[in-house]
Amino acid sequence: MVSEYSVKDTSIIGVNEKKSKRDTVKPGTLIDGKYKIERLIGEGRFGEVYQAIDIDINAKRAMKIIKTESESSMCIKIEARMLNLCSEDGQHANIVRFYDVQTKGEYKYIVLEYIDGRDLSIYRKEICSDNIPEKRLLDIAKQIAKGLQFIHGKQIIHKDLKPQNILITNDDKATIKITDFGISHQFCFRNDRASQASNCGTACYMSPEQLKRDDVSYQTDVWSYGILLNELLTGERPYNASKAHDVLNMIESKPFQSLNNVSPFWGFLLNKCLEYDHQKRFKSFDEILIYLESWPLLPPVEPHQLAVYMVEVPGGTGLIGSKKRNNEYPIHQVIIDSFLLGKYPVTVRQWRSVYPEALFPEDEDSNPVSNINWYEAIEFCNRLSKLKGLKPVYSMGTEQSDSNNESREDSMKIAVVADWKASGFRLPTEAEWEYAARFGQPEKYPYSGGKIIDQVAQYQVNAKYDKQNVGLKRGNEMEIYDMSGNVFEWCWDWYSSSYYRSCPKNNPKGPFRGDKAVIRGGSSCSSPEQCEVSFRESKARSFKDRSIGFRLCRKIDP
Repeated sequence: MVSEYSVKDTSIIGVNEKKSKRDTVKPGTLIDGKYKIERLIGEGRFGEVYQAIDIDINAKRAMKIIKTESESSMCIKIEARMLNLCSEDGQHANIVRFYDVQTKGEYKYIVLEYIDGRDLSIYRKEICSDNIPEKRLLDIAKQIAKGLQFIHGKQIIHKDLKPQNILITNDDKATIKITDFGISHQFCFRNDRASQASNCGTACYMSPEQLKRDDVSYQTDVWSYGILLNELLTGERPYNASKAHDVLNMIESKPFQSLNNVSPFWGFLLNKCLEYDHQKRFKSFDEILIYLESWPLLPPVEPHQLAVYMVEVPGGTGLIGSKKRNNEYPIHQVIIDSFLLGKYPVTVRQWRSVYPEALFPEDEDSNPVSNINWYEAIEFCNRLSKLKGLKPVYSMGTEQSDSNNESREDSMKIAVVADWKASGFRLPTEAEWEYAARFGQPEKYPYSGGKIIDQVAQYQVNAKYDKQNVGLKRGNEMEIYDMSGNVFEWCWDWYSSSYYRSCPKNNPKGPFRGDKAVIRGGSSCSSPEQCEVSFRESKARSFKDRSIGFRLCRKIDP
């Protein structure tokens, strides 16, 4: 991997070779008794990049061998530290893998993943004779955003995003790999800004604040992301100059406006990424990913066209429960049929599309809707089903008609019967909820999406007891978001503290009667314990609170 070392942006690992008049290190050279040099594959201001073999395991590696200048040595130290930090909780698919670094001795080098691919500048020229098709660009844009979302979660700013520093593999997966962390840095936030900014990098991709050597934030990468996407989409750099002061003058004299031949979807994205004032840009790549999910159109307001993003959860066998608390015992196996589950909790925007008269004066459109009791969630599912031309799942009786409701707190006691064969929207069962929350992750992970709560959940510490926009934390393996924290979520089931001791194995749907309904997932007011995927809680069906919302579920159409 090595766009930073490419000559005239034409050489990258594994595909686009640039021949040199003089190989600094000859093929066959064995370095530190471990790395055998095979060939030169790139060169640049800091040194050369070679294809090498790790002879201990017979594996291809990319080896940057640098010059002796202190600047070069510092760059590989920074890159090694940042990439090592990125791998602490497991390697991210869109970040180049780090293996080794040596800053003393005859050869100073960093050893990285060898990528059989090309950088995006070459990819665009070789694969797409004109502009990259929008569907292909969407996949590229999402992968880059996911990689940047991940490194920002590590408090790392890349500061050198450009097509030459992003590789795409040659296989059918076309995986994006973000590379070249030599001028990046990690920092502790001070008002969401980082000091010690530098104007190192490539001027035509740098944000105004970086060009001016002001303090920078995540939004400096958002700017560079916008420039990069504009180039991939149109083939043009909007501020194409090599010197920092020339680029800055161009930006300040002509604010960015997307070209007329760019679709409104991409035009909005580019314009918001490339706001001169960093505070007006997307706040994070979490927000960008939410926006990208709305392609090809922004979610419309009309109820019958309301975008409802759902993820197919494959059926199978899974373990639910835990040994931590009595009502979660025992850990037991369930068999769950495949189903669709909302990617996010139902939002205020979605609720207002079904109930236009609804008022939520304290909430933003992308907040999860809350202060909704169980009956209101059921009624929303039915109304949305009808608007979408689907058969409603629920039949609702009148008040005081439910003889199975044993609650002294529920003044409504409306009987609700579910038709599990109906095609409409419904609440997930408790078993479906936990099965999806845990899907694809190690049993030891306490939260949906990982083991570090700040990365995956809005809870009392980082959310400060107030719900946040959906999707701002890392999703789980199914890319389902906010299953730990933000708002508790209503489930279909009656709650019983002893239910796990006697529940059926196949598609359990809860006890036949009870006094409270299950809520799961924790909220922005919750402790870390309450955000664990195994944590079981309950409230009367008529109960309302700002900390409780819900998520949509559906059967898969045959």
